[in-house]
Amino acid sequence: MKFPLFLHINTMRLNSGALKSFIPLVFMTLLLPACATTSKPSSHYSPVPSTVMQETAEDKESKLASLPYTELLSRGNQHLAQSNTKLALLHFQMALQKQDDSVEAYAGLGEAMALSGDNQAAHTLLDKTLLLDSQNRQALIATGKLYRGEKNYEQAEISFNQARTIYPADPEILTELAVTYSRMSKDDKVLPLLIQVVEQKPQDASAYNNLGFNYLLQHNYADAIKTLHQALTLAPDNSRIQNNLAAAYALNNQAQKAFNLFRKTGNKATAYNDLGYLYMTMGMEDKARASFEKALELNPRHYVRAKENLSLLENEP
Repeated sequence: MKFPLFLHINTMRLNSGALKSFIPLVFMTLLLPACATTSKPSSHYSPVPSTVMQETAEDKESKLASLPYTELLSRGNQHLAQSNTKLALLHFQMALQKQDDSVEAYAGLGEAMALSGDNQAAHTLLDKTLLLDSQNRQALIATGKLYRGEKNYEQAEISFNQARTIYPADPEILTELAVTYSRMSKDDKVLPLLIQVVEQKPQDASAYNNLGFNYLLQHNYADAIKTLHQALTLAPDNSRIQNNLAAAYALNNQAQKAFNLFRKTGNKATAYNDLGYLYMTMGMEDKARASFEKALELNPRHYVRAKENLSLLENEP
């Protein structure tokens, strides 16, 4: 099965009764947009005076070159964590100029190359890392993600299982392996891994959310509600978890509880629209239509999402 990363209510055509096609397994939300946003006035700023000298690329490179090797690695990894790929590449490349056999710099550079979309260079750098250190955690995980991004799920499975053999209780590795098994439709292998992640990180809301969402996909609504409720207890302001729990309630025929949760993340009109969207993904067209119409009744002038969703519903073959 495939799990799309984003759902756009206003453009996506939905097929009834296909919930598993619409809900991503991890990181983990029904993306239920609120009412259309109004544009904000543009901010004003003062242009840089022409007399101020702009820092040149050579100046920036010189500053980087003055940093010690360990600082370059540290900053490179910070940029990776923030998805600042270009800056990560610069810092790891400079680190390699200072220490050309650095396993950490090769691993970081390989991961940054993968994020930048240069898969060939990423494979070369990650292979080099693993030649230098066959147990390098970062390279093993990055290699698995790279193969999975290329839809080479068998090789991704091999990489993550190799990492798991070395780091058997690592939550990130277990989660990435679970995602890979999900992409391979090996659903029976997903649940034990996510349970193990919760055991390793009992105070991590995202771990409970992923587990609860998997229960949801398996139509185990009672365990989904229980687990997602625990996730929400750990992160009470997390709208993604609230939406997932609302989905579990709706699928378990507890519509009022679903509405109450949607209501926490918006006004009544957005809550009815979100509930209607959920019903639409479940193939419950009459309930979806009633919810969309209620949203329009509450906010007929400004709430456009419900109207768009109704149009989608009416035009479904």
